[in-house]
Amino acid sequence: MTFKTLPFIVWNKVYHHLSGLGKTPSPKDLFNNPVFKIMAIAYLAGFIIFTLGILFGNSIVLKLGAIFLLITAVLYNWNVLKVLMHKPIKL
Repeated sequence: MTFKTLPFIVWNKVYHHLSGLGKTPSPKDLFNNPVFKIMAIAYLAGFIIFTLGILFGNSIVLKLGAIFLLITAVLYNWNVLKVLMHKPIKL
């Protein structure tokens, strides 16, 4: 939900007064979609691997899953910071 609401909030703050006066980026253009896709894949892989590590009681598999989940957290924060640090474009 962060990448639905946060870009809209930032877009509304930055571009609401320019709406209708020219071409403005859409809220979805404020975050990096390829990074979001990699983040989603890393989350899914991390969740599955971590769950398997719990089920089989294997600490190496648990650590591997935790690494994928850590990668997910880093990519998530990178994308959120990109949205929060957005500078308005010149029209």
